[in-house]
Amino acid sequence: MALSVYEVVRGISEAISNIHHGAIDENGKKVEIGLKREDQPIKDQRVMDGFGVSLHGNMLVLRYNSHEPLSNLHEKRFEKEMERRIQDIRVFIQKQFQKHTGATLRLKDVDEVKIIVETSNRVKAMIKAMMAYEILNLKDKVDMVGCYSCTDKLEEIEARNKAMMKKALKPRNVTRKEK
Repeated sequence: MALSVYEVVRGISEAISNIHHGAIDENGKKVEIGLKREDQPIKDQRVMDGFGVSLHGNMLVLRYNSHEPLSNLHEKRFEKEMERRIQDIRVFIQKQFQKHTGATLRLKDVDEVKIIVETSNRVKAMIKAMMAYEILNLKDKVDMVGCYSCTDKLEEIEARNKAMMKKALKPRNVTRKEK
């Protein structure tokens, strides 16, 4: 069944309207999306993760962000874990979309998961992961004029970070010459 752009936007908006931490559904059960903060009770270190959704033409872009200990980044399963979390978010959105609209949201992977790791200190790193999906059951063809793909957005962020690093203040005792 083909859906209009308005129906897709409204359905996705309703699907993610109740995603805050500790959200409860209509049956009184805790809403589980597949995020890290749901797996473990908060004890000492704060668990920070979340996601966002944006539409670019006929593309749905999921963004997941998290703070991870540096020790987790060196594990072999780190990339697979990021892919699993984004896949869990995708499944959650599709289930909620179907529950609110009665129609299915058919998504196709456009590219692989893009991951940016930025270290904030010697203990933790900030993780940003993006995945783009093509919405297959749109009635109308939507042009993507002036919108960013995941790759363009990542390249823009990397260029901005490199420019900031060049302008960073260095202590007076640094005697290395720039290349």
